Amino acid sequence: MKTTAPATCDASMRTEFGTVGPCILRPQHDGPVHRDATGTTWAALASTVPSRASIAFAALLVLSCITGLTVAVIRGDWWWALAAGVGAGITGQELFTEIAERRRFIRQRSR
Repeated sequence: MKTTAPATCDASMRTEFGTVGPCILRPQHDGPVHRDATGTTWAALASTVPSRASIAFAALLVLSCITGLTVAVIRGDWWWALAAGVGAGITGQELFTEIAERRRFIRQRSR
């Protein structure tokens, strides 16, 4: 049975000389948990906070979906109304999640 060297995630860097860095978890891994060759695991705690621009863009998308839903209902296009409603629901959920993450970060920072 032929064995190959494990590929690394973004905690390691691929160079022309091979892989430099500690993580051997799985190919193209970009998750928070990493593992080195000895089996030691660690978590990368790089926290990203949703920007005001991303929240504003998500709100614009929700409003666009709601507008499309309203127009589709007025015209009697029920399939388009359903699509717009699903889009508004999914995007609205993402919007509320981003707002909650931003509030949580601001509260933690102010402590």
